[in-house]
Amino acid sequence: MITIIAEKPAVAMEIARVVGARKMEHGYISGNGYAVTWAYGHLVEIFVDGCDDWNAPLPYLPQGFQLRVGRTRGKDGKVSQDKGYMSQLKVIRELFSKSEYIINAGDAGREGELIQRYIYRYVGAKAPVKRLWVSSLSDEAIRKGLSELRPSTDFDNLYQAGKARNEADWLVGINATRAMTKMTGNGRLCSLGRVQTPTLALVCKRFEENRDFVSQPFWRVTVRASLGNESFITRSDEKFQDRSKAQEALQEVRDSTFLRVEDVQRKDERCAPPLLYDLTSLQRDANKRYSMTATETLNAAQYLYEKKLITYPRTGSRYVPEDIFRTFPALLEKLSRQWPKNQAAKLAKSPLNRHSVNAEKVTDHHALLPTGLGDPSLTENASRVYDLILTRFLEAVSPYCEMMSTTVHLTAGRVKFTVQGKTVISAGWKAIRGETDNPKDEDGNEIPVRIPSFMTADTCRIDSADLSEGATKPKPLYNENTLLEAMENAGKEIEDEQLKEAIRDCGLGTPATRASEIETIVRRGYVERKGKQLVPTPDGLDIFNAVRDKSIADVQMTASWEKILSDIAEGKEDVRKFDMDIREYASQIVQEILSSKTAVSGIRQGENILKECCPKCGKDVELQPRMARCIDPDCGWKLWREILGRTLSRGDVESLLKEGLTPLIRGFKSKSGKSFPAKLRLKQDGTFGFEFSQDFPKKKQKR
Repeated sequence: MITIIAEKPAVAMEIARVVGARKMEHGYISGNGYAVTWAYGHLVEIFVDGCDDWNAPLPYLPQGFQLRVGRTRGKDGKVSQDKGYMSQLKVIRELFSKSEYIINAGDAGREGELIQRYIYRYVGAKAPVKRLWVSSLSDEAIRKGLSELRPSTDFDNLYQAGKARNEADWLVGINATRAMTKMTGNGRLCSLGRVQTPTLALVCKRFEENRDFVSQPFWRVTVRASLGNESFITRSDEKFQDRSKAQEALQEVRDSTFLRVEDVQRKDERCAPPLLYDLTSLQRDANKRYSMTATETLNAAQYLYEKKLITYPRTGSRYVPEDIFRTFPALLEKLSRQWPKNQAAKLAKSPLNRHSVNAEKVTDHHALLPTGLGDPSLTENASRVYDLILTRFLEAVSPYCEMMSTTVHLTAGRVKFTVQGKTVISAGWKAIRGETDNPKDEDGNEIPVRIPSFMTADTCRIDSADLSEGATKPKPLYNENTLLEAMENAGKEIEDEQLKEAIRDCGLGTPATRASEIETIVRRGYVERKGKQLVPTPDGLDIFNAVRDKSIADVQMTASWEKILSDIAEGKEDVRKFDMDIREYASQIVQEILSSKTAVSGIRQGENILKECCPKCGKDVELQPRMARCIDPDCGWKLWREILGRTLSRGDVESLLKEGLTPLIRGFKSKSGKSFPAKLRLKQDGTFGFEFSQDFPKKKQKR
């Protein structure tokens, strides 16, 4: 018998169908000489005997790690080994013991390899292991992968990188968290993490910059002028900080009565199509266009992958190798047959743009692609994400957008003006969406598509001239789109695409983990979502202020660890040196925190007391990162804030206590993984139930 183990049941079912396994057993599917089983993600986790002892001296640096069944938090708040995990591991152990060999069909990436290897170690697998490595769950891809199984040893470096990341996060997290919790002196848990805390630092720094920004007024001379029968508007190049000087410039312009054209520059421009999506760029676009969170986008992409509609979503590459590029004409033909109204049919017969072809920039997986298969019924989020991926594919292989750029310099006396225009000659890839939005200048104003036909030495009649007042603006607060970009670029603001690619391995986290890091700081109560913006809470700001000058909050340092992990996966870096460096880093963090003169004074019980009272006894309710609870231990009322994958905000909890009902909350997840909206209603016994509105049914879209 051959055992195939996938990371999730849905993937296992697809593989089982391809290999001819049809009989559903307890925890696996059998048939045709195969047993196809599955994990539930992290069935097994690392631990150390005695690690739950918070009185252990710091730094806490055990020399070895053990494995145990993954733990979950019950309704009573207690953490224990998951009984479902234990049952599935028993099934896996029995199957492995009877196997000729094992096929690792885990997700093809660093974390997927780690999950599988931990399971083998925990159950004591003796059978040899082969690796199934696929970027798509289409029948063709699975069959091809099964015919080209690779030795498990080919991925030892990938496993070592995953293991090093896992142990580093454990060491840094436990030491930093315990040191900071000790510093509060009030028993409140202050969670810190290797990636979590630098991410919080990005949000808090931007918030402080925005809050403390002092806006400065400025004035510009705005002129409406005409060249022949064509009118245009232009503004002075200089932004005058002094209103009196602006008035002098205005008078000089009015006295001139005309603008003189000093110089006209025209040049042809080729605007390259955007690169194909990796996960981070997909998450950013979904947030920008549809306000979807990074986690919602990842869940939708994973759903599409398991439905075989897209390739592997947790990719960090925006390129494809040559052999994949050669399949694009056939893929376009598939797409044109299913969706004849799109541009696929036309593109299939034309030379394709090779802008996204670069084998050297393909990491574990190539960029996200549609597979050409269709599904008429998708959830709203899945449909949106699929349309983004399909559209981006069509854009990426389309011709360049050809434009004529014109820059005109004019003067009125000593006051200088500039007029810019861009004319689209051939829309190219921009025709896919039909969006030919004008480019914007530095102040966010659209550059007009059409301007008069200026020539050097032309004179333009001034029809009117006035002062327009503006003000300097702070950098906007982060939303998920801009925070993901900052995490990817290690906090650096980078416009150049090539430079972004050069530091891609130096960001905070990986494309597969950034969504969970954002959710972590929200779940901990350090950051809140207010509309599209991510805003630190008082607790989040206090944590940041306590560590802002410490290495745990250093974005660049944390990003450098990610580069080393990438090098370990490629066999370029010694994992033992990384482990030694991380232990030294954890020790440094403990020393910095415990010797700090900055106490986390803001994280006090008083600042977390809600406005509303306990529904059982009428006393105060304290808001904690994971729960809201009555301050009277004899009462015992509490409400866990994380419910079906959604974390209740402070406002949600206060509304529940005051009105007995929350506003409509989106993003709850059913057992099948589908997202649904609902309100929470408080019951007389202090518990709650769901209330579903008829105005917000679960949406499905047909293609």
